[in-house]
Parts: sequence; structure tokens; C-alpha cells
Amino acid sequence: MASDVGNFFTNQFNNVKDLFAGNQSELEKNINRVKDLLTAVKEKAKMLEPMANDAQKKTLAQVDNYLNEVQQFGEQVSKEGSAKFEENKGKWQQMLNDIFEKGGLDGVLKLLNLKSAGHCTLVAAIVAPVVLVFTR
Repeated sequence: MASDVGNFFTNQFNNVKDLFAGNQSELEKNINRVKDLLTAVKEKAKMLEPMANDAQKKTLAQVDNYLNEVQQFGEQVSKEGSAKFEENKGKWQQMLNDIFEKGGLDGVLKLLNLKSAGHCTLVAAIVAPVVLVFTR
């Protein structure tokens, strides 16, 4: 599942709604995409901080908390399965809004885009090592 995260965030991701899920499989896949993205941002946080404004720095400081929250939710979703899909779908949408919009992860992604020469190139560069680790 981790192998598509770089491709997803460089080519398909426009806003948080692209991570909403229509079924259990999509929900689990999108949870893993967000976990992989947060892991990559966490690993590159020191590199990003000097370029970040105050709001982006605040978000970078929260990445660990967001990652833990998403990991715990992913475990819950796997355990509960499709029987609780509708309930978990609503929780996931709220969590995405809290992390990307209210929490500022959208702003960090914009920072990555501004730094890159091409569309989302830096996001791909950040996520690629994580993808390689998961595919080996």
C-alpha cells in the first residue's frame, strides 16, 4: 500500500476530500497514505523548519501527535472492519479536516510545493525513501 503514496500526493491529491473513503478498503488505503506522508514529513522536519513560517513550524511540531493519532485510528479501523465503516468514515473525515485544514498540514504541503522546482517534486523526494523502505 505504501508504494503509491508518492504518486498519490504528487499526481492525484488536490485537497483533503481526495482522502475521503467510499468503502472499507479505500479507508484503510487512505489511512496508510496519510501515515506514510506524516512519517516522511517527520523525517524531513529539520530540513523544512528554516523555510517555514510560524504557522508551518507549529504544524511541524505537531506531526508526531498527528502520526500517533492516525496510527491508533488505523488499528481501530482494522480491528472493527467494515461493520463500523460508516461511523469510522465520519471520524476519518473529521480527523482529516482537523489535521490538514485546522492543523495546518495543507500549509506544510504548500511549503513543499513552493520549495520544489516542479509540481510537488519535493513531496515526491521526501516520500520516495519511505516508499522504498516499505517495498523492499
